Amino acid sequence: MKKIFCILGLVLMVTGCSGDDELGYKDRSAEVIYKAGMEMLDETAWVGAADEFIEIERQHPYSPYAATGLYMAGYAYYKATEYEQAIQILDRFLKYHPAHEEVAYVLYLKSMCYYDQISDIKREQKATVDALKTMDELERRFPKSEYTQNVKNKMKILKNYLAAKEMFTARNLLYKDNYLAALNRFQLVLKQYSETRMVPEALYRMVEIYIALGEIEEAEKTAVILGANYPKHEWYHMAYKLVNKYKKK
Repeated sequence: MKKIFCILGLVLMVTGCSGDDELGYKDRSAEVIYKAGMEMLDETAWVGAADEFIEIERQHPYSPYAATGLYMAGYAYYKATEYEQAIQILDRFLKYHPAHEEVAYVLYLKSMCYYDQISDIKREQKATVDALKTMDELERRFPKSEYTQNVKNKMKILKNYLAAKEMFTARNLLYKDNYLAALNRFQLVLKQYSETRMVPEALYRMVEIYIALGEIEEAEKTAVILGANYPKHEWYHMAYKLVNKYKKK
C-alpha cells in the first residue's frame, strides 16, 4: 500500500509540473503578466498580448491590474482587427468596472470597433448604427472628454451615412413607382437626419412624389420649405421649376 501511495504521489507531481510548464502562467504576479502583455504589444503580437492581459483577470481577479488588463486586451484585439472579441472584452469591462476612470476611453474604443466595420451603403448598416449609439453614449456621459471631441466629426459622418442609406432605399422605391413607401422613407430622413446634407434632395424627391400623385398643393408647400431653408441650393431651383411647370397646366 505504501508503494502505491508513493507511485500516486509521483504521478501527481509529474502531472502538476507538466501542467505548469504547458500553460506557462503559474507563479506569475499580475505585474509580471501585465509586463509580458506590454512586451507583446511592442512586438505587435496583438492576439498574444490580449491573451496575456486576459490572464491577469483569471489569475488575479482582485488585482488593480485586472481591470486594466481587460481594456488593454480589448485594445489588442482591436489592433488585430478581431472586433467581435474586442467588443466582448470591452463590454465585460463596462459591466464589472462601471465607475473606472477609463470608461470614456473604453466607450471610444468600442465605438471604433464598430466604426472600422462600416460597409457600403448598399449593405446592412448594423455596425454604423452601433457605432453611432456608442458614440452618443460617450457624448452623453462624458461631454468634456477628449474622446468625445475626437468622435464629433465621426458622428456627423455616421449620420450622413445612415441618411444616405435611407436615400438609397427611398430612391429605389421611387424608381419603381412605389410612391407612398418612398415618401415615408424621405420623410424619415427629414425626421431622423435633419442636420445631414441629404435633406435638400429628400425634400425635392418629396416634391416629385406629390406631383406624381397629383397633389400639387403639397408639392408647392414642400418646395417652399426647401426654398426657405436652402434658397441657393440646386435642389430648390429644380423643385421651383418643377412646381411652376405643373401649376401652369
